[in-house]
Amino acid sequence: MNYITPELAKKILNSKGEIYLNLDLNKTNKKFKVIVNEDKAIFPSGEIEIKILKKIAKDNAVYLLDNNRLYKLAIADESGYYKLVPTIPPTIEINGIRMHRTKGINPYEDTLNKVNSINIKKGDVVLDTCMGLGYTAIEAYRRGAKVITIEK
Repeated sequence: MNYITPELAKKILNSKGEIYLNLDLNKTNKKFKVIVNEDKAIFPSGEIEIKILKKIAKDNAVYLLDNNRLYKLAIADESGYYKLVPTIPPTIEINGIRMHRTKGINPYEDTLNKVNSINIKKGDVVLDTCMGLGYTAIEAYRRGAKVITIEK
């Protein structure tokens, strides 16, 4: 599985031959080889046509390439529109509202600010009522809190 963001698509479009990029949303420091030619880019998980990469470069969303199939990481249903936003680490956007602050700060730093502001420590009990990607619950757990989650 390879994750493609607009930033990565732009880097690929501006490269020739091959380029090494992180394709796992920076979960690791690993770099993967992407071979670029006139009409397509070849990733470890498949190929994407250059014309599709140009569209991804203009779309503020995250795409998943898996077994040569490309998916936009977004869902629309009667309750709303949910998409993964290409911040690092990513955040969720629900009906146009981001679940973490992203202006001048990344979602992980936002999480640390929240957890630090209430001084979560070992033995605390934390109620998380809107889990999203779980960053706040995970950080509270790392600090020794018991975390209770409720998700609609």
